[in-house]
Amino acid sequence: MAKTSAHNMVPLSGILVGALAGVGVWAGGQSIAGDGLAGWAGLWGAAVSLFGGAGFLAMLGSLPRGGVLRRALGLGLGLGTLLLWAIFDRFDAPRALLHTPSLIFGAALVWALSVPLILCQFHAQFHAGGFLAQYPRLYRQIWDLLGRGLAAGLVAGLIWGGVFFFDGLLQSAGMGFVGAVTAHPLVASAVTGGGFGLGAALFAQRYMTQDPLLPLKLLRLFAPALLVAVVIFCGAALTHGQGAALGALSPAYFVLLVAVMMIVMVSLIADETDHAAAGPVFLRLSGRGLAVVLPLPAVLALGQLALRVADLGWTPGRLAAVAVAVWVLAFGLGYGVSALFGGVWMARVRRVNFVLASAGFAAALVWLTPLFDAQSISARTQVARYVAGDVSAAGLDLWTLRADWGWAGQAALARLSDLAQSNGDAALTRRLQDLVAAPDRWSFENYRP
Repeated sequence: MAKTSAHNMVPLSGILVGALAGVGVWAGGQSIAGDGLAGWAGLWGAAVSLFGGAGFLAMLGSLPRGGVLRRALGLGLGLGTLLLWAIFDRFDAPRALLHTPSLIFGAALVWALSVPLILCQFHAQFHAGGFLAQYPRLYRQIWDLLGRGLAAGLVAGLIWGGVFFFDGLLQSAGMGFVGAVTAHPLVASAVTGGGFGLGAALFAQRYMTQDPLLPLKLLRLFAPALLVAVVIFCGAALTHGQGAALGALSPAYFVLLVAVMMIVMVSLIADETDHAAAGPVFLRLSGRGLAVVLPLPAVLALGQLALRVADLGWTPGRLAAVAVAVWVLAFGLGYGVSALFGGVWMARVRRVNFVLASAGFAAALVWLTPLFDAQSISARTQVARYVAGDVSAAGLDLWTLRADWGWAGQAALARLSDLAQSNGDAALTRRLQDLVAAPDRWSFENYRP
């Protein structure tokens, strides 16, 4: 009876925490536009609410509720403080977070890897073999996160669809109070958060009683087609160049996407144990083939990124893309060696996954600290390109230095101003003066004296 009661309390817990997290994100977001202490406090509160609430929903049903609450609160406080530190160290205003997708991506990656690692650490206390023996749980928790996210988004969308439908019916009868109430941002945030919480909780209930990985396992049937497509693409890229293979698509990012799809497919085929791995020989051979070929797309992506950096210099986005490409290449080399040596190659793939997931977690943490300041590296590179004569005054993206790269961008502009005066570069001096007077990017780039 007690177990059934706890099982039935899962949706209520999800709705309550989701709604509170939604309200917390909204309340904090109201203050982010400010420049003072209130703005920084709002950023911290929004981040703690988002990461803590999402952590609770991600772990709900996997641990006792008290343990889930403590760990989710610790995750929210830790990651919220780390993100606050990252923004405060690089920028003069909290709203700069909205213009730094690389930091948002880093924080999201830390959160996504923290949840399964936290659960693995918890269960390693009670099972023989320690932390490294928890790969099956790590595997399931990572896919569980994906499933919960999809279920949460679907339920939240259905709830809002029902709200709009019900409001339309009432409006046709001259009563529009539902739309008036839900139009308030506070109510909308609570409804959205509660919808996400309900979806995650319903998925957690299914996770307790059924295998949620069955739909994912069906994706393994596409492994042969993916292998053929990748081989054809790589052959065309090596023979005619990636431009011919991709047409108008951005080569590096598309190839990275393909490589990530290959990693997902190989991991699905290797599954959590040899017993659960794909049984049919053609699927195992396809997975092994994908593992052997994986380094090639990673190298192609790195090559394309290297050309972009050589032509345009570093930016935070390119630094993030190169970091991901190096991570993918590490997967490729690990998978390739595992598959080429035969034997229990899928067991080696699982070890590679565990080690590189931990490495990705550590790298994402470093990305959010002053140990690696992407804005500073990028700003210094742009100044160095100007000094070396690789770019003219007209080719410098001065607005990005001013608006998007924080303290490092301001320091780079001051350095460029000194260089313009010492070198007598009238064109750069004029552009810097226009930059100071321009209210927005469009005005700056289209100003004609």
